[in-house]
Amino acid sequence: TEYNSLWDGLRSEKTSYVLVSEPEVMPLLEVMDIIKFLEGELSVKPKLLVMNKFVDTLETSEVLKEFNLLPHDKLLIPKVEKPPSTLDDMMELLRIIDKEYIMKLFKS
Repeated sequence: TEYNSLWDGLRSEKTSYVLVSEPEVMPLLEVMDIIKFLEGELSVKPKLLVMNKFVDTLETSEVLKEFNLLPHDKLLIPKVEKPPSTLDDMMELLRIIDKEYIMKLFKS
């Protein structure tokens, strides 16, 4: 049936899951719930966990500690003054983050 093929697609090795969270408690808890679902119901692991709009402050330090305890590949994307909306903005953001690391993850 259609649902079986959808279910198979969700569990396929061709499908990757990238979970994105902001550096706050509730979004991180939601990511943790999604990880439990992916691993428990679909028997898959996320390809990458992303902490978006990260600013190193006292408030975010505890969230970052919990994020770093998760046993998956991770990427921190710093908060930028202006959200990227053009290709040039994206290129600037790529200069900040480790794009080689990201490419290596998705080639494996």
